[in-house]
Amino acid sequence: MKKILLIIMGILVFGCSKDKETTKPGAETIKKEKIGGFIEKGPFVRGSKVTLIDLDNDLNPTGKTYETQTTDDLGAFEFKNIALSSGYAKFAIDGFYFNEVTGKLSASRIVLNSIAQVNELNKINVNIITHLQAARILKLVKQDKLTFNMAKKQATKELLTGLGISEDLILAADQISLTDGSQDAATLLALSVVLLSNPDHSDASFTELMSKMSGQLELDGKLKEDVKSKLRSYAAKVNPEQVASNLINRYHSLGLSVKVLEDRLSDFLENIEIMPPTNSIPPETVWGEESMIVAAWGAACESYATSMEKYYVIEALYAPAKSYEGITKNGLTDFYKHQQDARNAFVGELWNATYTALTRINQILKYTKDNTSSRVVSIRKDALILTGHLYYILTETWGNVPLLDPYKDPKDLTAPKSFSVAEIRQSNLTAIQNLLNGSTISTLNMSQFGKMGFMAIGLQAKYNLQSGNYAEAIRYLEILLNEPGFKLANKSNIFADDRQLNEAITGYSTNMPGNLFKSENFIQIAKKGAYVSFMRSTEILLAAAEAEMQSGNLTKSIAYLNQVRLRNNKTTISATNKEVLINYLLEEYKEDLGMEGLYFSALKRLGKAESVLNIPSAKKLMPIPQMELLTNPFIAQNPGY
Repeated sequence: MKKILLIIMGILVFGCSKDKETTKPGAETIKKEKIGGFIEKGPFVRGSKVTLIDLDNDLNPTGKTYETQTTDDLGAFEFKNIALSSGYAKFAIDGFYFNEVTGKLSASRIVLNSIAQVNELNKINVNIITHLQAARILKLVKQDKLTFNMAKKQATKELLTGLGISEDLILAADQISLTDGSQDAATLLALSVVLLSNPDHSDASFTELMSKMSGQLELDGKLKEDVKSKLRSYAAKVNPEQVASNLINRYHSLGLSVKVLEDRLSDFLENIEIMPPTNSIPPETVWGEESMIVAAWGAACESYATSMEKYYVIEALYAPAKSYEGITKNGLTDFYKHQQDARNAFVGELWNATYTALTRINQILKYTKDNTSSRVVSIRKDALILTGHLYYILTETWGNVPLLDPYKDPKDLTAPKSFSVAEIRQSNLTAIQNLLNGSTISTLNMSQFGKMGFMAIGLQAKYNLQSGNYAEAIRYLEILLNEPGFKLANKSNIFADDRQLNEAITGYSTNMPGNLFKSENFIQIAKKGAYVSFMRSTEILLAAAEAEMQSGNLTKSIAYLNQVRLRNNKTTISATNKEVLINYLLEEYKEDLGMEGLYFSALKRLGKAESVLNIPSAKKLMPIPQMELLTNPFIAQNPGY
């Protein structure tokens, strides 16, 4: 699997140049002694023309301009002693650049733009992202009457969404440099590499595609299928090893030593839609072929697993089963310290990844509803089970969230409305029950994730445990406990990459090809073995112990709990006090099921989240991502954020 190239440079030297100023009479309200930055496609070469165009409060040119040039081959520029009318400015750059795909300087000049608010800033970078979103920002401010900051955030979000990138940028686009060594820098570099990988590697094709993307985004914030199709084909041509070599050699020639990390290009490539949206191609030409449905299901399963990976990382940090004092990455430390807010990039990533998975699953459900092929019918059943699991996680993480209608007309672009936890729970309970009617769990097929029939019953139990309907939870749990295939694995085999040895009901082998569950964050924070469990036998036994305890059946509860304790080489217990039993239960949830997306939910159900984690009640839910609030008027922020 290809991976992204991430440049980390230690020191960049800013140069300066003599400014050329042309002005027209007008009020000068904001004076700047100095403002500089970098022009990066790859880096623009020395002598590239940089024009600063003064804008008024409505983002119209005032007629005042300043000119300078880049002062080195890193793309550095600087203006000194300028006066602006409002603090808003447009930067226009015209010049040659280093092409990291061909390893040569561009054959032609290109122009990059940026719209920026520079009141309090002394650094503004210009890059592909600032260029692609510039026209959209102007339209959102002038026509839709958004504030500049809201327009900027929305334009960035729309661009990333159009590219299939689920995570938000941490910094504003004009504060990102290719050399930052950050997640944002990785996204910028990935976009640059893909756009440069046109068939003839020409600057004309590159400029044409940028112009088309900019125009489509300006119109309605969406990239059309003609552009997405090109991006898909270009992405397949990327040679990360060659790009790495080109970059290292280029910076070496400039007297700089750089380190190239290959860890994010694959994410970018995978997130570009692998099949066209169904509203741009007639369904019969896409969904009539079983091979296409199977391919779509494979993409949906990958999205589901990606969502699970992100969830496990956040849940592991928020309800830690071990020390994470060594975690220093921006945004991740917020969870460990319980200081997350609506702007946290990882909160946004999880939200977007989960709804991406649901959208892909819903497309399959919508366009295969009349397909009676046994393979397709099997896929539809599995799809409903994965949907139930994703919504369970959404309600546990955020509470009230949008419930997507899988049969909604794709031309209906109305933002989805938020539903209560109870409504979402009932919807999924009904869907799974309808699936189970007339079936036994043995007739529900094995999938790439494992025993989907077992998982369907387990989800019924989880939803009922969530709502406090303990009698129903016990009924479903006992079905699983009495199945011949139910077993606890030996302690040494819990996460073995062998379904005959481990105890997974559903899960995923990290030894499979590809990048699922191989991110640096997952490996460092939540990985427990070769096999990642989505649901396993220990969870079922502890859930049964919890449901029996809450029903007043302490003897039965202790019997279930002791099965887990004995497997874990612990002594049996004989507690008769419910409070003591809760503490024993939480001990096993933490030590055995910690880092598997389950411990935090158990703390909340058992009324211990505030005291154990030292958090206020409001922080038993995550904040709704800021960009979701900006784009969906039907969603309200959770209390406390």
